[in-house]
Amino acid sequence: YKSLQAYEKAHEYLEATVGKTHPDVAANHNNRGLALWGLRRYEEAGVEYRHAQSLFGATLGLEHPNVALCHFNWGLTLVSHASSVSDTGPPKAGITNLLDTAAQEFASAHTIWEKTLGADHPETKMAVQYAKNPIMAIEATQQH
Repeated sequence: YKSLQAYEKAHEYLEATVGKTHPDVAANHNNRGLALWGLRRYEEAGVEYRHAQSLFGATLGLEHPNVALCHFNWGLTLVSHASSVSDTGPPKAGITNLLDTAAQEFASAHTIWEKTLGADHPETKMAVQYAKNPIMAIEATQQH
């Protein structure tokens, strides 16, 4: 909770000093998404990742590695959400939808990272593995 408060305070400062569309503001949105993920506030995290992705895309280009990072983080958050939903026992269709969307996010990250970082980069390899089988990411999210 304290990290989220710190990011919110930093967000106000950044917007006041560098403007609302600066890449540092985008990075702050991504970090806020991570903090919200840690608090299991998955939908709010998704809003932050999407905002960061939009700002990074507008300022750095749609194929910048930071855009891929937002896709990847949203994929991890969706997998974590699916894992928490499966613990409570709601319909399997909801879990499948979350995992399918996560796979799409990982695939988007993979596409960008493969172009910018190369096929042999560890992040590229991880993204392609998770895109093929998002359940593999559950272990990573449980360590989060």
